[in-house]
Amino acid sequence: MRFPKFPIVEVIWHDAYSDDGWHEVQGEELVHVYSVGRVICDGKSELIIALNSILDRDDKEPHSCVMHIPKGMIKKIRYIRGKNETKP
Repeated sequence: MRFPKFPIVEVIWHDAYSDDGWHEVQGEELVHVYSVGRVICDGKSELIIALNSILDRDDKEPHSCVMHIPKGMIKKIRYIRGKNETKP
């Protein structure tokens, strides 16, 4: 079954993280996360992707394991299926 309104993307984004307790700063290197899922919403301030499963019918909650990624943390979006383009 195909879901043309939910393109599949790979999102590379900078993760915010913390370390428990007091530690010496080891550097300013950001942690990169690679997430793959179907685009549920490409909003002004965030990208919402379903990472696990979606239903093939209209439902109150048709998506499983939904992630909200702030747009300011996204480094790159690569469309795997659904759009033939790559966004910076």
